[in-house]
Amino acid sequence: VTADQIAFMMRSGRGLVCTSVSSDIAGRLNLPLQVTENNSLFGTPFTPSITVADRTHDHSTVSARLATVRAMIDPSAAAEQFVSPGSVFPLIANPAGVVGRNGQTEGSYDLARLAGCTPAALICEILAPDGSMLRGNALQNYAREHSLPITSVEEILRYRLEHEVLLREVYCGLQETKFGEYTAHLFRDDVSEKEHLALVLGDIQHEQPVLARIHSECLTGDVFGSERCDCGLQLQRAFEAIQQEGAGVILYLRQEGRGIGLSNKLRAYELQDRGRDTVQANLELGFQADERDFRVAVKILERLGIQQVKLLTNNPRKVDTLREAGIQVVERVPVIVPPSEHSAQYLQTKKEKLGHLL
Repeated sequence: VTADQIAFMMRSGRGLVCTSVSSDIAGRLNLPLQVTENNSLFGTPFTPSITVADRTHDHSTVSARLATVRAMIDPSAAAEQFVSPGSVFPLIANPAGVVGRNGQTEGSYDLARLAGCTPAALICEILAPDGSMLRGNALQNYAREHSLPITSVEEILRYRLEHEVLLREVYCGLQETKFGEYTAHLFRDDVSEKEHLALVLGDIQHEQPVLARIHSECLTGDVFGSERCDCGLQLQRAFEAIQQEGAGVILYLRQEGRGIGLSNKLRAYELQDRGRDTVQANLELGFQADERDFRVAVKILERLGIQQVKLLTNNPRKVDTLREAGIQVVERVPVIVPPSEHSAQYLQTKKEKLGHLL
């Protein structure tokens, strides 16, 4: 990075200039998180601001910021060389990059790492002259005006999922169930550090399409029989269909609460009890309506040698994800679960707001 580049960020970017760093760099420089409980909307992982110690007299200048940034990524630098507060604002990237956290911090961290550079980057939000955030076409025009390449966190995530081997099989063995004897394949995603289970019944190594179910974990529905959702009954219907078919696979993905986790799902339940629907609750908690990424299912199917499926689902996103990845979905098999008194509104919301084919 150069002084001119930092000056351009400050002058033309207008947002806060920050430095994303790996957890290793943060540890070496003894940079803790700024707060112990981060309740900001996106959980931005700021540390206390810093400046290199011998530039405290002019810490806000471009040259002082440049000296600080360069010292931060120097492998021989130690915490004693910096003072706090300062004029450089470090951010600690999730070690899993954009797979672990879908943020600008991780996007810049991953770009540096993928380029073979030190896993750190100088970043700045781009503001319009009136102080509002530049987005969409305005951001595209800005990039063209200044001859800047442009990408997105989503594109970086897509690249990593398509090009990196994230999964390794850590277990394979028989699992007896009331629906038959399945072979259990446990896969570990070394980036997200989650484990996903594939349950295989019968012979799937042939030219015929395999009956398959992609099922996101739902502790409350799958285990406790919650009537707020149809998850547990969908899983049961899938087992029954595969048992009748004589062969098939169930992918049990660790995507609790459409990807927001159990604790946040329970918070969403509280909001639903106050009148929000399942989508509104997610959005109010700061999440997307559906945080899941089904490309991990693609990777598992590929590891199992499956290229054609009859997919047990009501969710067209699952069909689209598989087809975009080159897996042939020869048939979408509906999973029919009649609504109950407690699940009727939930199912209506899935149909109207999430596009489920119910």
